[in-house]
Amino acid sequence: MSSLSDVDERPVQPAWLGDHRALALLSEGGVGQVFLVEHPASGELRAAKVLHRELADRPEAVTRFLDLARALQRLSHPNVVRVFESGSLPDGRPFFIMEYARGRELGEILVDPAPRHHDRVTALAMDIASGLAAAHAAGLVHGDLTPSNIILVGEGDAVTAKLVDFDERAAVGAALGLSTEPDAIASGTPEYWSPEQATGRPLDARSDIYSLGVVLYELLSGRVPFHSHAVVEVVAQHLHVEPPAIVPLAGTVPPPRELCEVVGRCLAKRPGARFHSAADLRDALAQLVAKRRARAVSDGLVPAIGSPAPALVPAIGSPAPAPPTSPRVRPAALVILGLAVLALAAVALIGPPGGEPSSGPAPAADARPRPRPPVRLVLTSDPPGAFVFRASGGPTLGRTPFDMAVLPTRAPLDLVFRFPDGATQKLSVVPDRPARLHARAAEAEETSAGR
Repeated sequence: MSSLSDVDERPVQPAWLGDHRALALLSEGGVGQVFLVEHPASGELRAAKVLHRELADRPEAVTRFLDLARALQRLSHPNVVRVFESGSLPDGRPFFIMEYARGRELGEILVDPAPRHHDRVTALAMDIASGLAAAHAAGLVHGDLTPSNIILVGEGDAVTAKLVDFDERAAVGAALGLSTEPDAIASGTPEYWSPEQATGRPLDARSDIYSLGVVLYELLSGRVPFHSHAVVEVVAQHLHVEPPAIVPLAGTVPPPRELCEVVGRCLAKRPGARFHSAADLRDALAQLVAKRRARAVSDGLVPAIGSPAPALVPAIGSPAPAPPTSPRVRPAALVILGLAVLALAAVALIGPPGGEPSSGPAPAADARPRPRPPVRLVLTSDPPGAFVFRASGGPTLGRTPFDMAVLPTRAPLDLVFRFPDGATQKLSVVPDRPARLHARAAEAEETSAGR
C-alpha cells in the first residue's frame, strides 16, 4: 500500500465516494475535484474525480462526464490511467474511481534545466503515442494533451508515461471519425491547441497528434513553438506561422534530423498532412529507434542480441553521454589502462614511499545532496478562469483554479494572472514551501498591450 506521508489528511467532503473513503483533496480544476481515496477492504489507494456542483445541474455536462468514465472503464492500457467504476453521490454529483498514478508530471521535467537526451524523449513519445492509439481506437480524443496531463511513473530506465485528465467536452466520440462540440475551444491550454481546436472546428485523432508534436518540440528545445501573452496571437501563429527550427537545450547534442522531421509532420497545419493515426506515429518512432540501434550494433557499441547499453538511453534530466572512444585507438587505450592497473596494484602491495599508510580520507560513496521534492502551489482567482503564466515568458501554466509543482528555490517566482476581460495581476512567491496564490479581478490592473 502506498505511503500517506506526503498527503494532507485533513477531513474532506464528501467523506465517501461509493465504497471508497476520501482521504484528501489532491487537486481542483475547471471541471471537478480529484480526491485521494482508499478502498477499505484492500487498503489500496486510488483517485476519484467528482464533477463540480454547478456543472452537476447541467444534464449535458453529467452525460459527458459519465460517458468518458464508462469509455475509460472499457479501456485497459499501460499508458492510460485506468478507471475502475463510476457512480453518483447522494446530492447528484457524478464521480468515477481511477488509478492513483503516483509520479512526476512531465511539466515538472520541463522546469529542470538539465539536458534531456533525445533517445529518452523518443521512448516517452512512443509511450504517449501508444496510449493515444488505444484511446482513439476506443472512440476517445484526449483534447487537452499538455505536459501537466502526462504522468511519469517509475524510476530511471523503467519510467512509463501515462495519459490522465481527458477533456470531457472533446473526449467522447463514436469512432475514429470523432467530432466535438464547438465550445471545446474554451478548454485546454492555447500553446498546445491544434489549429482546428483553436478555431472551434471538429476534432479527431490528428488534433491530439498535433498537441503531442508541441510537447515533443518543447522536450527537445525547452520551449513551445508558439507563445504570446495574448491568446489571439497564439491562435494566429498556430494557423499561419511555421514552427521555428528546433534549437537543442544547452549541453544536449542536436536531435537527429529524422526525429525533427517526425515532430515537424506532427505540427503540420493541415490535419491531412500529419500522421494519419497515433499508431502510425508510434511506428515511425519505433523505426527511428531500430535504425539507431542498427547503427550502434554496426559500430560495435552494443551487442547484436540484447537490450541497448544504458548509456544509449539515459533517463530524462541526465546529460548526454560522452562520444565513445574510436575503435582504432582502443588497443592502445587498453595497454595504457593495463599498465595503470599494474602500477596501482604495486602501490597497494608495497605501500607509499617511506612505508607510511596513506592518511587521506576514503571517498564517500555518494556525497551529492538528494534533490528536494517539488513544491506544490495552489492557484485560484476571483472570478475563476484566469490564465496564469510566468512574468518572464513561456507557455501558459494553466487556468484557475489549478495546482502546479515547481522545483524548490529561494528565488522569487513572478506569475501573471490574466482575466477574461484582459486585465492582469502580478503575484510573487518564494517557492521554498507549499503556498496558495489568489488573484482578484477587482485588484487587477489593465495592461497597455495592444493599445
